[in-house]
Amino acid sequence: QALNKLSELQLSSGAFPWFSGGRANRAISLHLLKGMGRLLKIAPELEDNDTFDDISIELIDYLDEKFLNQDFKRKDFNFYNSDLNYVYARSFFEGFKDEKFEAFKTLLLEDLDKKWITLSIQSKLTLAMVAHRYEKQKLAKNILASLKENAVIDAEYGMYWKEVVNSRAWYNAPIATQALAIEAFAEIGEFFDRPMKIYSSGMYLRVAFAA
Repeated sequence: QALNKLSELQLSSGAFPWFSGGRANRAISLHLLKGMGRLLKIAPELEDNDTFDDISIELIDYLDEKFLNQDFKRKDFNFYNSDLNYVYARSFFEGFKDEKFEAFKTLLLEDLDKKWITLSIQSKLTLAMVAHRYEKQKLAKNILASLKENAVIDAEYGMYWKEVVNSRAWYNAPIATQALAIEAFAEIGEFFDRPMKIYSSGMYLRVAFAA
């Protein structure tokens, strides 16, 4: 029923509007693809759901057009947070092969490998997962090692970062960043072999859900 409602909101372009009757919006469309990817990861049986399949195919086609038509091969092209999130969202759907996407993803990883230290906490976590999924394990592990080194470990509140707690910027939103941290450390696993007592009880449950 929820998927049917979502399908009714999807525009003929494959995009989604902020609200019913609105115009296509790249940001909310990307946000929805990320959500669908995470849902697919915990419920792989959705691959056999025709409605889910139709929504995701059209949505990926729309986002591919928006992101892959950029002049990203230009030497002075700058990859932004939205580009990183597009590759992250796309990484949940490995069945959708595209040569242009492969080139985009490769150049993005090469570019961000040189400057990941300047990214926000949330973007570092996103990049770590993208690197891990596309076999750039050294980059993924370096990012998580740095994040762990600079984190605050608290018996009551778990692991967090001061700059996230004190931030009101969307790219460091505390809840979204913490959820990404759980996802990244659970998925990559290298730094997860540690006593769970460093995580709060609430985080422990969310880690189990994310794994």
